[in-house]
Amino acid sequence: MTQITNAPFNSNDAGKLFVFALLIVPPTILVVGVVPVLLLLFGVLMLRKSGDFSHIETATRNYWVFCMLAFLGLIGVATSQFLEYFNSADQWGTRSLHNSIEVAASSLIPLFYIAVMELLFLKPMRANRNWFARKFSAIREKSASGNAGEIDIIKGERLRSFSVADELLKWAKLKEDGHITEREFSEARRKLLERD
Repeated sequence: MTQITNAPFNSNDAGKLFVFALLIVPPTILVVGVVPVLLLLFGVLMLRKSGDFSHIETATRNYWVFCMLAFLGLIGVATSQFLEYFNSADQWGTRSLHNSIEVAASSLIPLFYIAVMELLFLKPMRANRNWFARKFSAIREKSASGNAGEIDIIKGERLRSFSVADELLKWAKLKEDGHITEREFSEARRKLLERD
């Protein structure tokens, strides 16, 4: 049972995620692992966007389904090659046996990656789910409200070509449309009126 904490990642959990990232590099480079990696990245991005940890659960479930389909597909190919071996008695049959053994052995790779994902990705993420939700909520709030220093579009020289009234109307329209907060509007109005 995974204990859920509000604490940030400890070095053990961070190390698990790092090892997981290293383990998914080879299949990603070989293209077969691109889809599962994209599924997990999408879950992380959706968690960041919404702060809802269920996106990680859904992404890992989709990862699991993809790996199981790969496993079943490889087992199907190995089975058909075994049947081909039993139905032929010539030299091609021996080759078919070797191929089927290789495919059967490679069918264990998706199961390995399911176990790796469960232990090195999902378990640390679940253990720190509250911290992730809080952290990503703070990032969302900061980007939504913006930094007052970064929003300061009222710069000295550029303002001279516009009237203060025009600028106030533009800021009022932004506030009315919901693009800026009341606080941001008040700050912009104060700066405009100070310049006048």
